[in-house]
Amino acid sequence: VFYKNNTGVVKIQGSCSYLFGFNSKMKYIYGKLKFMESISDTAFRYCNDLRIIFVNELKSNISFKHSPKLSKHCVRYMIENATDATITITLHPEAYERAIADAGVQTALANKTNVSLAKGE
Repeated sequence: VFYKNNTGVVKIQGSCSYLFGFNSKMKYIYGKLKFMESISDTAFRYCNDLRIIFVNELKSNISFKHSPKLSKHCVRYMIENATDATITITLHPEAYERAIADAGVQTALANKTNVSLAKGE
């Protein structure tokens, strides 16, 4: 179930298994997403061309290990807007290297010590 309130955030309620998975040509998800429940590591499986996604109030682990083009700005946004839960954001090796080298991402990680980045295989 998707619903949008007056804040401009699209809330996603319910199971997120394969939510956007297997969309190999999807490049952009416009708007801010808020997952109301935990996110399956298959939600973005094989989203090979995904570049832009903004997840608001991230409260569980999330995996973009199949998305080499994911923007470092989106990674920084997820870190900065995460809840206080312990969270790991798993990235494709290319996206990980790009993000971890960015000063803005480093600052965000230093300010949100409950969030970490991991390099996917």
